[in-house]
Amino acid sequence: MKPAAKLLIPLFILLLIIIVPVQTLISVSLLLSGMLYLSAVYLLFEQYHIILVAAVLSGLLGYSLKKGYFGSHRVFYAFFGVVLLMLTFFLGYVHTALYDEILAIAVMASLEAVYFLMVGDQMARAWYLLLCAPALFVLFAFPLYYLSFPGYAVFLASFFIRPTARELSISEVNLKSMGIQTTPRKTRGGSKSAKTRPSGAMRTPPRQKASSQSQPQPKQKTQAPPGISLVDDILPANVAWPSQSDYTKAMQNMGFSISVQYPQMRTSRVIPNPFVKLPGNIIYSSGNYGTIFKLENSGSAYALKCFTRRKTDLNKRYYAIAKALKSQAGNGLAFVDFEYLPKVIRTFRDPATFFPALHMEWVEGRTLNTFISQQLSKKDALRGMADTFLKEMIKIRQAGIAHGDISGDNIVISDRGTMTLVDYDGMYIPEFAGSRAQELGHDHFQHPGRTAVTYSEGLDNFSVLITYLTLLAVAENPSLWNRYNKGDQDCLIFRKSDYTDPSNSGVMKEILRIKGRVKQLAELLEDALRHDPLWSGCDPQQIAKL
Repeated sequence: MKPAAKLLIPLFILLLIIIVPVQTLISVSLLLSGMLYLSAVYLLFEQYHIILVAAVLSGLLGYSLKKGYFGSHRVFYAFFGVVLLMLTFFLGYVHTALYDEILAIAVMASLEAVYFLMVGDQMARAWYLLLCAPALFVLFAFPLYYLSFPGYAVFLASFFIRPTARELSISEVNLKSMGIQTTPRKTRGGSKSAKTRPSGAMRTPPRQKASSQSQPQPKQKTQAPPGISLVDDILPANVAWPSQSDYTKAMQNMGFSISVQYPQMRTSRVIPNPFVKLPGNIIYSSGNYGTIFKLENSGSAYALKCFTRRKTDLNKRYYAIAKALKSQAGNGLAFVDFEYLPKVIRTFRDPATFFPALHMEWVEGRTLNTFISQQLSKKDALRGMADTFLKEMIKIRQAGIAHGDISGDNIVISDRGTMTLVDYDGMYIPEFAGSRAQELGHDHFQHPGRTAVTYSEGLDNFSVLITYLTLLAVAENPSLWNRYNKGDQDCLIFRKSDYTDPSNSGVMKEILRIKGRVKQLAELLEDALRHDPLWSGCDPQQIAKL
């Protein structure tokens, strides 16, 4: 789950303790009986403790829905649990057990009816109907009070258990009933693989041949490109997204795995990363949200980024980003043009479902970390790259755009010394104003105060300062690199601990002893840590004026 689940566990344990019949705690009653005020408070609590628990759960449910931790489909399950708790309290005022049971059945039947009206998928209806079985069993076999326990259990199950349907909306569940989606399958387990580093950048190739059939486009702020229909634009729902292993197997048979809409891609050859010495490995690089394959066809190389996780509005975001970058084509920004393909690849695990991917031309290069390691003895080369980096970031900032995840492995440098930024999952463009960030970037490059609401054109300010300062500091003192980077591809010479406790940072103390511009930048970094993450004082243009 997205919130810090470990912090919620004590809360749920406390709520469960409150649910336990406090009438049985005789010793507590005797202790309080002699104190009139405390006794009255205790009796009041004893009468309304179930309402207290239901209120807390309702607030938690509402907050989770607002923040996007739940989809509207999952909310129905959690709400069912809260209703069972409420029944435990309100039915206690009815006089006969038969009347209680009839009323409880009526309430549960009403919830089922509402769900059946809103959700058209038959399998989803069947699963929701099964919630009544344990509740009815408790209702007829035990005192009414014990109905609170299955209610609490249903809420916890809906809150913690994470199948792929967790974040789906009701409309997405209904897609199956419209024939758009296939029957859902069980969620796969799997561990998150280690992130490998790309050694190249990508640029857009000529558009692949798309279907000639034209269909009406959905009315939304960001329109899909020509040739992509409303059905094509819908992300796969209620299915587990493929893993790296699934995509690797799919790439063994391109003719089967790639949609017939892309004939050139179907006849391409996969090129493995020469720096990864694993038998059978064809993955070029991978990250939190996707796996990149290098493909070759008729002497031309390009990249295909396949997504391993479903992200909210993935298609709309990439359409908007692609449109924004194309509008800046004449300004020569250090970005990669790309093409978002909504339904391009399927896997052997789920051959009925096609998943989206990004299509880009391949350009060879080195990551910034590799560049620094190879140029440690060349002071002018490091200074020159620092100047190039700052100039490029100034142009990006003037365009009202932010990369959102500036880091050593997202900066690729060609043999000619040109710089390209890759990986746009966290990018900010003017169209996204007022929204929340999709990710928070590498910890070792980001201000410790950055959150999802820290999202604007000033998003890169802090990471630009870190990168620029590192290049100049290493140019003056190359030993800093070996002593503080130590071959770590996730950072340069600074780590998150240096930002949270700068007074005890060894690298900060050393850099502050370097005179001139490096010391000025180090002092600016100290100042930036005392301000908010979007502080304009370390804007790239301000850095250039030092």
